[in-house]
Amino acid sequence: MFIENKIVIPWGCELRVDTINSEDAYLLKNAGCQLIATGIESANKTVLKKNFKYQDPGQVKKGIINLKKYDIAIQAYFVLGLPGETENSFYQTIEYIDSLPLDEGDKINYFVATPYPGSRLWDEKEYFEIKIFEKNFTKYDCNTLIFETKELTKDELEQLYIIAKNIENQYKQI
Repeated sequence: MFIENKIVIPWGCELRVDTINSEDAYLLKNAGCQLIATGIESANKTVLKKNFKYQDPGQVKKGIINLKKYDIAIQAYFVLGLPGETENSFYQTIEYIDSLPLDEGDKINYFVATPYPGSRLWDEKEYFEIKIFEKNFTKYDCNTLIFETKELTKDELEQLYIIAKNIENQYKQI
């Protein structure tokens, strides 16, 4: 519709990029798309699978490459502390971020996994093997650590969060 009517309205959207091919990226650009926000969450397939996320990090990277061919900015969301994450999988995700073709128009956001009441993470705490230590719901903001996992203690998560926020800040300054 936008392309056919020659209407140029700059816009952005949130979508999965693991299925974006070059033709899709071209159409998005010609329709006025200037920004794609996407939840990548982790580069570790085991962590993704444990959390019922079935996108392939390699396909995500290909989608981003296709979008960058047409100068569409990327805002990529990552999540620290998903059940199954280890220090090694965290660093695997950091290496993955560094391998993406991001430039000064792109942004990284690192959030903390947050088990909101009613979510699967909350309802199935035992399955995910998490221990919620924060009972003050005003801190359930995706920026405050409120639980620890079988793999990572609160202290370990706090240290990784500092690193994650430093990575995020680097991409604000590209």
